Amino acid sequence: MYSRVSHLRYDTLTPGESQRLAMVRVLYHQPRLLFLDEATSQVQIEIEKKFYAMLQASNISYISIGHSNTLKEHHHKHISILNHSFSISSI
Repeated sequence: MYSRVSHLRYDTLTPGESQRLAMVRVLYHQPRLLFLDEATSQVQIEIEKKFYAMLQASNISYISIGHSNTLKEHHHKHISILNHSFSISSI
């Protein structure tokens, strides 16, 4: 009479969906310090801006690792690591 679906694939998210879900979890749990590694690489720039604005409004300290130049506007310092040496500069 009825056909049964053996499994549904609700657990498959795109990279952007996974990053947005992680952002929601961060804002829910409100950590004092957050390390972000390419955390906004798969979302639109508008979402990245809103996320960092929410982090700042929530007084969450964060360190970001990423290749996008758009990250610079959300930070006060830039650390460059190259050939076993590093430099720190103000943004």
